[in-house]
Formats: sequence, C-alpha cells, structure tokens
Amino acid sequence: MSYTRYSFSTKKPSALIHSAVIISYVLGVLLYATSTMENIPYPVIFQTATILLLAVGTYLLFRFVFKKFTYEISENSERDLDLVITETVGKKQTVVARLALSKISRAEIVDKKALKKELASKGKSRPLLFRYDTNPSDQRVILIDFPSENSWVIIPEDKTMGQILKVHIGQSEQ
Repeated sequence: MSYTRYSFSTKKPSALIHSAVIISYVLGVLLYATSTMENIPYPVIFQTATILLLAVGTYLLFRFVFKKFTYEISENSERDLDLVITETVGKKQTVVARLALSKISRAEIVDKKALKKELASKGKSRPLLFRYDTNPSDQRVILIDFPSENSWVIIPEDKTMGQILKVHIGQSEQ
C-alpha cells in the first residue's frame, strides 16, 4: 500500500511571464499589420518576425502558464521512498519522473548563480539537467544529484521537501 508522506505543487507563474506572453502576441499582431501597409519595403521581414514572436509567445504560454508540476514523496511497492513528479496540463496528468531516494547522492537548496557556476566548472563531464519548475524568476532551487545516471534534477525551492530529501539520501525505508 503506497501512501504520500509530503507533497507540494508549483505556484502560479509570475506576472513577468504573463506580460511576456501578452507583449509577444501584441507585437506580433502589430508587425503583421505593419507588413500589410502600402509602400512598406520587404514585408517578408515583418511577417517573419511576426511568426517568431507568436512562436515565442506560444512556447512561453505552454511551458510556464498552462503547465503545473506536483512533487510528492511516497512509498513504492517495496516500501522504499520515491520522489514522484507529476505534470498537469489542463486535465491531463502524467508522471514524468519517479526517482528512488536511495539513489540520490546530494539534495540541497542552491542559488541559480551557484548552479550555473558549478555546471560550467564540470566542462565536458557535465551531467544531464532535468528541470521540473515553472517559474524562471525563482532565485533558489533544489538540486538533486543522481551520480549513477550522471544527471541532476531541478525542482522549485521548498524547505520541507529539501529537509526530507536530505534525511533520506541513500537510505531505504525498513
């Protein structure tokens, strides 16, 4: 019987993301309207910029506004603890990661600047980076290291989740 020990979800995206989506759509429409005016040289440039702005706005909309992640620590069938990350888009829920806490070598809250420096220092032996957060303006995140797969998982900062991960690093529940 599996049960959840702790769970939290991502917060709503910042106003900055909403503003960026609106600005990219409005600028796209204005550029297209400009391209249809008479005596405009090279309207293809304006139309190409329109397509690019609409693509950026749509990407931001689906990546940061419509998507929500839920993070929970729960028991699996062997009574070990797993970090389960569920992605919700509209009514569709998908488990995107199930990570055994016994395979984690490090879990800590880090600044994004320190994370970038550490990634840069790795050079060619740089680990795979999996980001499961929806707010790019957060300054602190939880870094989870899986050395056996040479990968890092990034989730939003949550002090309780960080403490639970630290306590259960490399252990299995008995």
